[in-house]
Order: sequence, then structure tokens, then C-alpha cells
Amino acid sequence: LNLVRVYFYRGNYAEAKGLIEHVLKLAPHEKLALLEKAELDLYTGQYRQAQEEAKRLATEGVSDSKNAAYVFKAQCLLAQIKLAQGNPEGAQVEIEEYSSDPQSFTRGMDVTYLMMTRAQILLALGRLQEAERHIEIAMERQPYNQAVLIQGALISLARRQFAETKLRIDRARAIDASNSPNRENPQLNSVTKRLADAQDRK
Repeated sequence: LNLVRVYFYRGNYAEAKGLIEHVLKLAPHEKLALLEKAELDLYTGQYRQAQEEAKRLATEGVSDSKNAAYVFKAQCLLAQIKLAQGNPEGAQVEIEEYSSDPQSFTRGMDVTYLMMTRAQILLALGRLQEAERHIEIAMERQPYNQAVLIQGALISLARRQFAETKLRIDRARAIDASNSPNRENPQLNSVTKRLADAQDRK
């Protein structure tokens, strides 16, 4: 399933789908694969299906540390789904029980994903300084995570920090070139165009 993450970063959802389906045929109740399936459905716009899958995992309860990490990720996915549906307030509620202090989490919890999710919510709410603080934590934890860098570029663009936006775009593009030289990331292209448009209006 590590390859699924790579495909997610590249935006290669067809390859990710094939791998997830293969794993779930072998192990239909594998929670990590079920989480990846929910995340794939989020990325491909299947919000209702993603919500049902994430909610089922989130409500199973915490029986051990590994399951706690799955519940944690499922709650973050529920927040992402509500955000994608245009409900940042509802997204905020989904993860309000979790601290923004990385030191407060147990091993196995995807703290970077939480920080990125919270940064996206804060951006949608217009709370730009708080969004920047959270995305900086995410970028510090995973400096080569392209999704985090793209989100960082969107936040610095909203703050009209154009030089910082370009720096983050360039870092994300360098990762894109090394990981997938023949494939362009549509999210990266979108934020690049938005930066050019903003600079033209300056």
C-alpha cells in the first residue's frame, strides 16, 4: 500500500484504484486499505461513498494504538470531505478534539495530514495567519510531500506572499519532475496559473 501514497501524490488515481482493489480482494477487512479507498473516493469526487467508508471506520472505536491511528485518519478524511463539499465549519467540528501540538500524538498517527487538513480549513475560513502556522508545521515534518507544498503555496498566495508562493511551487515542481517526469500534476499547474494571474493584477 505504500505505492498507493505515491500514486496519490502524483494524481495517478487509476493506478491507485487498481492496487487498492487488489488488496481488498485478498483482505476485505484490511483497515488501511479501506482508509485508502475512502481517500481515493474523496480525490475522485465520490463524496457520499467516501463519507460512508470513513464514518464506518471512525465509529468502530479505539481498541488499540493501531486502531486509534485509523480512527484518527478517518476523522481527518471526514473533515476533508466536508471541506470539499463547501462546509469548512462542519470540517472543523470533525477534528476539533485533536490538538495542533504535534507532541500530543501517539506513534502512527498521521499528524502531517491533520496539520494540512486544519490549514485548508483555516484558509477556507479566511484565518490566514493560523493557516500558515499549521502548514509550516506540516512542511517541516514532511518537506518532500508535494500535496503539503501545494497547499502551502495556496496559503502564501492568499496572503499575497508571491515570492514565497513561487518558492513552494518550485519545490513541489522539483518533486514532480523527479518522481514523474512525464506527468504533470493538475493541482500544481492550477496554483501556478493562479500565481501568474495574481501577479498580473498587482
